[in-house]
Amino acid sequence: MRGLPFRTVGLSASIVLGLTLAVGGAAPGASAKTRPAASRPAASGPDLPEAAEIGAYRTRLLDVAYRAASAYPIVPHIKNRSRAQEDVVNASIELGQPERALRYIEGIENWRRGAGFARLAGFCAERGHREVARRLIDRAKRIAGARWLETWRKDRIRVEIARVQTLLGRDEQASGYGTGVVASEKGKLAIARIERAEKIDVAERLARIDELADSGELGPVKNALRAYVALYGRAYGNPEQRARIRKRIESSLDGLPYFLRVERFMDLAEKALGAGDPSTALALVDEAEATMDEAKWRLHRGIAYRARLAELRYRAGERDAGLAQLESQLTRYERNEGDIEDLHRASALRPIAEAFAAMDRPARSRKAYTMALGAGAINLNIRPRISDLVATCCSMALHGVEPTDEFWDRVNEIVEDLDGG
Repeated sequence: MRGLPFRTVGLSASIVLGLTLAVGGAAPGASAKTRPAASRPAASGPDLPEAAEIGAYRTRLLDVAYRAASAYPIVPHIKNRSRAQEDVVNASIELGQPERALRYIEGIENWRRGAGFARLAGFCAERGHREVARRLIDRAKRIAGARWLETWRKDRIRVEIARVQTLLGRDEQASGYGTGVVASEKGKLAIARIERAEKIDVAERLARIDELADSGELGPVKNALRAYVALYGRAYGNPEQRARIRKRIESSLDGLPYFLRVERFMDLAEKALGAGDPSTALALVDEAEATMDEAKWRLHRGIAYRARLAELRYRAGERDAGLAQLESQLTRYERNEGDIEDLHRASALRPIAEAFAAMDRPARSRKAYTMALGAGAINLNIRPRISDLVATCCSMALHGVEPTDEFWDRVNEIVEDLDGG
């Protein structure tokens, strides 16, 4: 921790108090029975983009998630704490809440604060707020330049900075920040360039991604596969190019774990749906399901993946079949809950809840989320209890599922238990 340019205590009293009010409607020590009150949105600063209107329950969910993430003791849980806080920052940015995201970023006590500044800078740059984006980048640079910081962590921030420089039209600076990053980060930069470039030279991009895919190291290969998928989406209007990229993906998947194959099929199906091609999406869902049938899966992972595939099938037009498949996965969970380690139960239920939300079944989604909340709270270890609460609250906020009174009451109990534990 020598030379660490961060506070070594928790959040400031004002933020802790604000989060307490958001969850319980009262200062610390108030009754756990107090219903969570809607958090008052902070006024946007003069330079930040205006916050999107997302509903009080969503901002409350974000506040609960951040308070839970911040309940980790810094020693020895600084890594888990900061990672969970970063998850809430990312959800806030995705939901268009820059002021909230900035407030949360300021509470992160390690290098992830730099990545948060850079990611928020990208959000601002995309909306034309160039000056505040530059200032946020400057803050990210200061953290990335710390001598004590490990190379891969510096590079994680540098890649985010390069993405923003691309958005700001600073290609030379973007190239400088992307040069020399560790192999595990190169694929992320390739994805950023594919997504942001106005025009794409598919052959040139393929050659660059092929270098990563041929490295033989799992980290770079995984990022190369994601870069192939991004290029597949950009080239979707050209069937010949699309087929060439698909062939590269399939050859790179040879010998890799089955879950990576299924995930990439799902990613490709998402690109097909985004391009208005449901028939190709359905074919990809069929391929993913056939791949799942070839292997044995741990129960929680099998349920989660089947739930995501059911959602894709529904969105591709086979609504009755998709809904039936999803219901079967919830039934499967309920029948076999005792065979799933408590550490993994919530991670099996959240994809079911998200899929019900996508299918416009809010009551079924709330049921699955409430089950996930309870399942995540029973572990004696603080890490899974916090990580599951953060993940469940962020998921509900992102998918627009409003909690019931029962859910909020249970949240109050869990949060108060974390505060006391």
